[in-house]
Amino acid sequence: MRTLLMLCAAALTFSFTAPGQSVIGRSNSGSLSIEGADTIRPAGAVKGSALSLDMEFTEPSGNHVLDARETGRLRIVISNNGKTLARNIVVKLVPSEMPAAVTFNDSIKVGDIPPGGTEYAFFYFTAGENVPTQVLTFVVEARQPSGMVGEPRAFVLETKRR
Repeated sequence: MRTLLMLCAAALTFSFTAPGQSVIGRSNSGSLSIEGADTIRPAGAVKGSALSLDMEFTEPSGNHVLDARETGRLRIVISNNGKTLARNIVVKLVPSEMPAAVTFNDSIKVGDIPPGGTEYAFFYFTAGENVPTQVLTFVVEARQPSGMVGEPRAFVLETKRR
């Protein structure tokens, strides 16, 4: 049974879509340390998974920094390049430490993704008036009830005090 689950997980690709997705989670605050990495592969991750993840961050000033009183958007595209249905996908943002004066939604229920399908998830980050200059590091994970699927990715966000 475990081998079957691992084979099914290996055949998945993840993506997110705005219609019908729901935001789960909470707003967060605190401070983060820097950990530089493009992709993070935790122990137990499914190597060669067919779930693929792409990210794009945008914010109003266009400087790729979240300034005080700005709200930025992280768009995550999840594609199922496998031959089986990816069921009950949830995308989570896991901060290395809680960010100071920044709120964000930390998980989105994407649902099922058919083979060859692509979905989107949108995470929003809002910097408070007193946000410090800091670098925030998050791990982006796609999960099924049985565990993580696909390769988790690192997302690094800089905030700037006015």
